[in-house]
Order: sequence, then structure tokens, then C-alpha cells
Amino acid sequence: MPPSSMKPAVPLWLALVVAGACRSPDPLERALELERSGAVVPAEEAFREAIATRPADLEVRRRYAAFLAATGRPDPAARELEEALRRSPSDVPTLLLAADLDREAKRFARAADRVQRARQTAPRDPRPLVAQGRLDLARGAPDRAIAAWREALRLDPGHAEAYRRLGTQRLAAKDPAGAAADFRRAVALDPEDAVSLSGLADAALAVGDRVEAIDAVRRLTGVRPEDAATFRRLADLLLAEREWEGSMRAYWQARAIDPTLPGVDQGIFHATEGLSRQQEGEANARRPQSPPPVRVR
Repeated sequence: MPPSSMKPAVPLWLALVVAGACRSPDPLERALELERSGAVVPAEEAFREAIATRPADLEVRRRYAAFLAATGRPDPAARELEEALRRSPSDVPTLLLAADLDREAKRFARAADRVQRARQTAPRDPRPLVAQGRLDLARGAPDRAIAAWREALRLDPGHAEAYRRLGTQRLAAKDPAGAAADFRRAVALDPEDAVSLSGLADAALAVGDRVEAIDAVRRLTGVRPEDAATFRRLADLLLAEREWEGSMRAYWQARAIDPTLPGVDQGIFHATEGLSRQQEGEANARRPQSPPPVRVR
């Protein structure tokens, strides 16, 4: 039977709305809170309110553009960024966000122009170099991308994304030990970066460190508490280590989130069987042993 505490979660956005937690007086803060909670329509309304009340605020337009891009609307996002750049042509965060949209649309020449403008505007800022690396990788030049990220880290040794990008490339290049080192640095700088935690788990498994892999995935469940696949991943790792109770709890949590997720019921069966054998063995170990028979000569 599943633990009684595992109940389907109320959507975070609904809980926030019901509790009134999204009624910040600042429409941008309200929009960001709603976006984080997954309430797309109310978030968009709040973003539009923020733009109406603060039309010259570049951050508002950038945030709205990022929201539009994240919800699958790159063209309106690009229009918002063009308006922001019309107001401030050298704003580095806006240039880089626009460059990312151009890169994803394979408008590489325009993306390169925007990144170059950002680098000229802020030559000591690592962010344009990280963006340059993303662009180089998209254009099929991983060595140049790695060089850009290393240069970014020379400027700022605390740039988590640069470490994450390097770790991803090292893992793809069959260097799991190096990848694990980069991912550890990324996680130390940004403990809630899901991509770095997942990459660290993959790299740790590749070098045979199942303890670190399990720890990374366990931390990942805290970052992705509503992701059934992450709980199943943890359960599979624990099952392989014969941690029956822990694996069963993780499988049941995955099932509570998504009852249709493949492999979960089979995992519960194996964990239950393993736990039964373990308990039987423990009971036998506690049972008093009969004395050996006395041999009469």
C-alpha cells in the first residue's frame, strides 16, 4: 500500500491564487510569481499590466519577452525585445536575450551581431562570452564554445552556467570525470540548477560513483517536486542498490504524481519482493538457534 501521506498535490498556482499570495501591488512581481507557479493566463495579464504601467522599463519588457518565448511564442517575444532595443540599443541583457532567440531560430548572423555588440559594450562581463559559446555550439564549433566558456570563467570564476556548459560538453566528449568536476562547481554555485544536478548524476554514474549519483538525484527531487520521472529515476537507483524501502517510497511518489508513468508498477513489485526477502532474513537471524545434537559415544 502507498504511504498515506502521499496525496495528489494541489497545483501551486491555484494554491497561491486561493491564498491571495499573488496579489502583490507590483504587477511585475505578481507576473513573475504567477509564471513560477505555472499560471500562464493570469501571468500574461499581469505582464501586460506591468508594461502598461511601466512602458519604459526595460526589465519588464525583457521578462515579458522571456515569458513569451518560454510559452512557445518567439515572434511576439522578438517584437518586445526589438521595442526594448529601440529604446536602449546597447542594453546588454536585452541584446543577449534577443541573440538567444535569433540563435534558436537559426538566424546566426544576426545573433552574432548582437553578441558582438554586447561584448563591445561590456568587455569585462562574462555573460556575452557565455552567449558566444552557446552560439558557437549551435553553429557546430564546440571547441570555440569551450574556449568562450573558459574565458568567461577567467573573467568570473563564479559563473555557474559556464561550468554547467563545460560539464555538458565534457560528458558528451566521454570525459565523465571532468564533467563531474564541472557539474560539482556549478551545483555549488547554484544548488537548485536542475540541469547541473541531472548532469552530475549522469557523470557520477559514468565513473561508478553511485552514492554521488543518488545524492544528486535526491536533491533533484527537491528542485522538481512535481516531476514523476525524477522520482522514478531515484527509485531505480535505490532499487539497484537494494535499498528496498527507499526505492518503494520513491516509486509510490512517482505513481502519486503520474499513475501512467511506465515502469513504476514493476519497480514497486521488485521493491516489495526485495523488502519481503530482507524482512524474512532478519526474522530468521533473530530466531533462536537450536543447540547442536549431543553425540553419545
